[in-house]
Amino acid sequence: MSLFLFANTVRTSHTIAAFESVMLIAAALILLALGLRFYSRIAMRITAGSGLVETALFERGDLILTLMLGSWFATNAVAGFFQGSREINGKLLITGALMFLMLAGLIGGFLAVRGKLGVMGLDRMRFRGALWKAFGALACAYPLVGLAALATQSLLGAEVEGQEIVKFFLQNDSETGRLGVILMAVAAAPLCEELIFRGYFYPTLKKFIGLWPSLLVTSALFAVIHVHLPSTGPLFLLAVCLCLAYEATGSLLVPMIMHATFNAVSLAFLLCYPGANP
Repeated sequence: MSLFLFANTVRTSHTIAAFESVMLIAAALILLALGLRFYSRIAMRITAGSGLVETALFERGDLILTLMLGSWFATNAVAGFFQGSREINGKLLITGALMFLMLAGLIGGFLAVRGKLGVMGLDRMRFRGALWKAFGALACAYPLVGLAALATQSLLGAEVEGQEIVKFFLQNDSETGRLGVILMAVAAAPLCEELIFRGYFYPTLKKFIGLWPSLLVTSALFAVIHVHLPSTGPLFLLAVCLCLAYEATGSLLVPMIMHATFNAVSLAFLLCYPGANP
């Protein structure tokens, strides 16, 4: 009798576990379908010509600067892939942050002296409105980015090694070191990278080579500059979602908030689950 009860208990626990797995898979598929629907509708609208990112004010000088900086980014990324990962330290982190701040300042200044800084639509909507739009767009992007991460892990097979910045964050016992990573990830990177890639490169190239070529080129460039093969696919999809959100709202503030929130959630996940790579 006891053996019979034990067998029934085991069978019941297996059934519950299987049911939970099915429910999780179903929930994931529903979220994925919602994400695809959300971004496919934006893609169809902007393809039809209803995108809100302005391009008229960008000129050949902007194209030359974009090609120069884009080539420099691409060259460094290719060199980084061939040379292998470079261990991050505090000095390198500060140098990278200053470099991006200088580039963002160069681009911002180049637009400001010509009275064109408003082209990024930062004043198009209030912060609260941009915040909610960014949260909604990011929630729809997460299933797509997650699927890309799972596909990458399946293709690579072996255990995926985290980015050097992730290792630095987890292995650094100094509060100053961790605070530096947090400020870089949640403030400096979203501000500078969005201004450079979505705010400047994307509309400039959109004017001269078209919407989709520009979106794909800038998204690919954004992904490869992180010089981490396992993250390239997920970051490419994230960049596409950031571009589409920019086109849908016309305000660079939305992808900035999305980017900052994505990085903040990733760092929080690392702190809660140090052995995982978000």
